[in-house]
Amino acid sequence: MKRRLEFNNTKPQKGINEFFSSTTQKKNRQEETIKTPEVDEALRLIFGHESFRPGQREVIERTLRKEDVFVIMGTGSGKSLCYQLPAIMSKGVTLVISPLLSLIEDQVSSLLQLKGCGGIPAAFVNSSTTPKLRKQIMADLSHDEPNLKLVYTTPECLSHVHDFNRVLEQLHANGLMAR
Repeated sequence: MKRRLEFNNTKPQKGINEFFSSTTQKKNRQEETIKTPEVDEALRLIFGHESFRPGQREVIERTLRKEDVFVIMGTGSGKSLCYQLPAIMSKGVTLVISPLLSLIEDQVSSLLQLKGCGGIPAAFVNSSTTPKLRKQIMADLSHDEPNLKLVYTTPECLSHVHDFNRVLEQLHANGLMAR
């Protein structure tokens, strides 16, 4: 049985907005320093974890400082958190590219259901996305301040869905493509 995910264009109830204001209202993003307690608090309040797995904190902090990061971790070692937490703590949209449709759908479903914050605004654009849902996602991404924090897609979608590419280019041009 195939699950259907609906696009929810409502702001999270609590938790995330505090991280937006404390980590993204800096004058110079290149000199931005992320404090360890903020990262720890986000981990605990949003994801419900008390501590990081080996390597996660360093990757997350470097990502938040806009440093290039290349991560190799084994299956189940927490790679997803390394981009999900920075996405939540940063202004703009994080684009995640994966060839695995089931992984994309599982991750978006999990983010939408996070209990600590009322869910993370996330969506996917791929071959299973209905035209109606794709239109809603594109409309959100076209706003001056998109609600979505994470957008998942496939390599094929990037190469074949031209309206999606135009929206991504506009996000980048407006400084709203976080990573």
